[in-house]
Amino acid sequence: MQELKKLNLLYVEDELRTKDNYTKTFKIIFNQVFSTDNYNDAINIFSTNSIDFVLLDIELNNEKNGFDIAEKIREFNPLIPIVFLTALDHKDILLKAINSNINGYIVKPLSIEKFIDITKPILKKINLTQNFITFRDFKYYFDTYELFNKNNQLIKLGKKETKLLHTFLTNIDKVLSREFLEYEIWEEPLYSDTTLKNLMASLRKKIGKETIVNISKIGWKIETF
Repeated sequence: MQELKKLNLLYVEDELRTKDNYTKTFKIIFNQVFSTDNYNDAINIFSTNSIDFVLLDIELNNEKNGFDIAEKIREFNPLIPIVFLTALDHKDILLKAINSNINGYIVKPLSIEKFIDITKPILKKINLTQNFITFRDFKYYFDTYELFNKNNQLIKLGKKETKLLHTFLTNIDKVLSREFLEYEIWEEPLYSDTTLKNLMASLRKKIGKETIVNISKIGWKIETF
């Protein structure tokens, strides 16, 4: 699947041979694969890397399991797709998995065919290939108007800051004039350019001064690289 090749996977599995074998396979399917066998490493990897998809073994040989990892990851990012792996085809385990705010589960043994089958509707449902853009060290979701940094931490933006960023990111490679931005954000012209400049400065503090470039006497554009 071409969509998966654009994404980074976090894979948590405590069976060493299984983990190593599937990590090799996933590296062909995904852009990048981070694999581990425990809670602490999983959270550390997630918080320090750009992860787009999470595959978790529920039963881990330590105090915390896949449910604990999923719960913690949801605190960082409520949107990221999470799929559970379980060797137990027990009704109570599967019911808990379904009610754990995850996107799906696979009963072991894991196979690439099973993984692809469950992944297709997930990608289609959340529209991963279209609902976000990655720029510099950030990821912005167009449908929820949320901005995350490279550690998957939510960056709090004011309403006008969000509108300004959204406008830039939906007009990449375009130089946006003062008049255009005023109508997009305030829906009317402003009598002074101070308000827009202050808003621009506020947003730059959060995403980097060099991210928004001024084109003399024309307007502004966003640099995404």
